[in-house]
Amino acid sequence: MKKNNLFTATRIAGATALVLALGTGSTAALAAKDKGDAVYAAKLTGFSSIPSVYTPAYGKFKAVPDKFGKYIYFEMYYDSLPGDAKSAHIHFGQKFANGGGIIATLCGGNYTKPCPTYSGWVKGKITYKDIEGPKGQGIYPGDIKSAIKVLKKGLTYINVHTSKFPKGELRGQVLPADF
Repeated sequence: MKKNNLFTATRIAGATALVLALGTGSTAALAAKDKGDAVYAAKLTGFSSIPSVYTPAYGKFKAVPDKFGKYIYFEMYYDSLPGDAKSAHIHFGQKFANGGGIIATLCGGNYTKPCPTYSGWVKGKITYKDIEGPKGQGIYPGDIKSAIKVLKKGLTYINVHTSKFPKGELRGQVLPADF
């Protein structure tokens, strides 16, 4: 009996340590997962850009769409950009495709805050007012429900544009997060 209690206590302590080690950003994602909200994420690198670029910069993106289809909460972090960040967008496009239209601007334009210059966090809530399109791909301005559908299908990517790489220095495909 004492061995079982010790084993259970060890498992609880290990699980607690794991949650603490993941940090507050990941625990927020885990909390969203516990509430039944789907979490989507992307690792941002220069190698994922099309064409690929060599850069010391890196980043991450996380999105939690509202289960009623009214908004998308997001947070993005990037660091070590050698050029000034000019804008960041969610695009509609497959992993190895280029030129997907802009769904929404995360920072650096269209009534959004400026992007942090070389590193920093961008957090916000995308609503129907923020959806730009792309009309040519079947998503019309304001169509948040279609934007959420393509996000859930893995057909969106994040692109961070800089002064050094105006076509995109960091990119990452947004996919269901695996916790």
